[in-house]
Amino acid sequence: MKTKTILTIVIGITVAFLILVANAYAEETNTVLPEKKPVSIQLQTKLNSFGTWLNERPQAIGNWATNEWEDIKQFQKTNWQSGKEQTAKNFEKIKSFLVDNTTNR
Repeated sequence: MKTKTILTIVIGITVAFLILVANAYAEETNTVLPEKKPVSIQLQTKLNSFGTWLNERPQAIGNWATNEWEDIKQFQKTNWQSGKEQTAKNFEKIKSFLVDNTTNR
């Protein structure tokens, strides 16, 4: 009697599993995917409009680039000097740790 009960439970679980898998597969195959839209036409239009915009503004772009270059050079001059000063201070601190100031050794 025990073997029949165990066999019945195993068969029931197997049948339930097969029904569940078949149902999941059926839902998966019935899924409708959206159609892909062609992007080449839209992309080409955007590229053409950007090219037109860029061709109309060469002077503005040139001025912007020149101004940025001058700002960068000024920033680097200022920070280069402070960097040199900081490096000198660091060297003096390290030197004070390594050299005995009382005997100059």
